[in-house]
Amino acid sequence: MFLAALALQAASSADKDYVAEVRAHLDAEQAAFRSGRCSEAVAHWALNLSMVVEGHSRASSREELETLCNRIMLMVAEGKIPSGAAGQRIISQKITMLSADIAYSITERLTPAGDRSSVTKVVVRTATGWQIAHMHEAIASALTKSK
Repeated sequence: MFLAALALQAASSADKDYVAEVRAHLDAEQAAFRSGRCSEAVAHWALNLSMVVEGHSRASSREELETLCNRIMLMVAEGKIPSGAAGQRIISQKITMLSADIAYSITERLTPAGDRSSVTKVVVRTATGWQIAHMHEAIASALTKSK
């Protein structure tokens, strides 16, 4: 019984360390994106990726993702959308380890337009470290407009 409790505690401690690593990776990706460093932001993504923002955009390669990021930065410069995290409010974020090498995060937020959004990211450990393999964002207004 005692050994089982120790094993459980060790696994829980390892999960906390992995969650901290994943959170740091996701935070670094978002910091690069919000400050317009698109090449740096895209480097946090896997080579074989999928990214979907319902009703807005999709990307399936780092090149497509970087083009999209640069387009967003141009819209910020033109004043069409707020810069950085302006107007965004994180409601909640949870990171769950599926194994020592795979995690997912779910972030609920309010967009600059005031719409509720849910962002899910799948993160995998590669030989070079953590990489975002998939991201899906569902925005409430985009979902209701498509009906």
